Amino acid sequence: MKSFGKEFLLKLFWIASFGLVSGIHFNGKHQPESNPSLDTTHITETIPYKTDTLQTTPKAVMYYTKNQIVRNYVDNDNKYQMRLPFFAHEIWHHHNYKYKHSANTNMTPYEYFKLCAWDEISANICAALTARYEYLCSNNPDSVLNTYAHTCLKFYVDDIKAGKIKPNMDSISDNECKLLIDGSVTDWMTKYFKAYKGTHEDMVLRHFHTNKFFATKPSHYNQLRNKMLYIGGIKFASFLDKDIDLYDSKILILEQMFGIRTLDNVWEPVFNKIIENYDDLSQMDKNDRKRVLWNIVASEKIKHTLESINITDVAGNKNTVQKTYDIIIKEMLADYNLNVWVSNFSPFTMQKTMIKSPDNIIKQAYKYNDTYLSDFINTENNSGTLSYTKTLATKSYSSIKPLLESTYSKETKHNQDSVDIKTPQHRSETQYIDLPNFYIPILKNTTKPQQNEIREIITKYESIPTVLKLCDTKAQIEYLKHHQR
Repeated sequence: MKSFGKEFLLKLFWIASFGLVSGIHFNGKHQPESNPSLDTTHITETIPYKTDTLQTTPKAVMYYTKNQIVRNYVDNDNKYQMRLPFFAHEIWHHHNYKYKHSANTNMTPYEYFKLCAWDEISANICAALTARYEYLCSNNPDSVLNTYAHTCLKFYVDDIKAGKIKPNMDSISDNECKLLIDGSVTDWMTKYFKAYKGTHEDMVLRHFHTNKFFATKPSHYNQLRNKMLYIGGIKFASFLDKDIDLYDSKILILEQMFGIRTLDNVWEPVFNKIIENYDDLSQMDKNDRKRVLWNIVASEKIKHTLESINITDVAGNKNTVQKTYDIIIKEMLADYNLNVWVSNFSPFTMQKTMIKSPDNIIKQAYKYNDTYLSDFINTENNSGTLSYTKTLATKSYSSIKPLLESTYSKETKHNQDSVDIKTPQHRSETQYIDLPNFYIPILKNTTKPQQNEIREIITKYESIPTVLKLCDTKAQIEYLKHHQR
């Protein structure tokens, strides 16, 4: 047997570290840029990506973050095998990113929450359409169906097997478009909404952390949603019977708070305080709950003001503290929307027992630099009258702590596209793969040359030996020994 030199063994080690397929470029092109670009001229597009092997097995098969697509490779776990539709899914996140980013303050928290869901649903439609081209171009279409029968594309596979749709290369039918979007919505709502919920809550909070917490223009939610669903020249939104309806108590709380001008600079700590005491708020009678909410807002407003003017010595600035409080109370009393919200706030879940009393919560709300501001405030003749015992609670609270570091979302489950994945220790150089380009109209009245171009990239992908698509490094090395001498 031929002996292998050091250079070849190093190559094998590289392959073993990053997965063989990460080193394959299917069409021979080599682009210098490492970030995806939006190609609006060609029927197919060349996508750059990198491959990671992580020390801890991730949940993400592939993800898009920081303007980059990353494929995870886990040895001996074929869940992470290379699949063309997954690349199409991630590149559509890149497409949608500019629309999510452009949202700014032109929609409410609930609308932005729904936009995050449409980001995933539209990406799943792109994945299904890519599998559709694999099915149409394959020499073994049944094998393609079996490949995706146990993935998020199962609904589409089942529709083809049941004869509900009959894909063809020339044009996609209205019936197929309708089944695609209805199936994608139903599948995502049924199987993935709960898993993505916590991550999408985080996205909403991050979005409004950097944008004003009130609308500056009329909402353009429908416009952005429709752009996300304009895929391959098809307006998939036009096939919707109705918009998605998502229930999330935290987002609904934000929705109720949205647009209240008094909360503009303090909505984050106010929201955080509500979530921290949510179970107890659900057990209070309406008057106690109103009193607690009023004082949470007042305490966060006064702390924010004192921080902005660098007042740290409360005892030495009693007059300033009192004057600040009086001004804030007048502002709050004059804000009609704030008073309506405080009066009508109703928790969405009910707990059996109350852990902290209203007075305890109020006292802790006024804690500032280890001092209780309420000890220096005369609340006489104010609507937000303080009433609490002098007993100190054991749990303190700091309004300065950034909301993004809070633990309000303990139930968060990171999903396939989580952006929270730590920078891996092993990452390949930039690799490339070719995909159908859904940025341009390719699903209707496709010409023969266009169809041939799509067939070419699908055929090249299909010609890659199965062993190189799977995640068995040892088998890949053996394959190389026998085929790359």
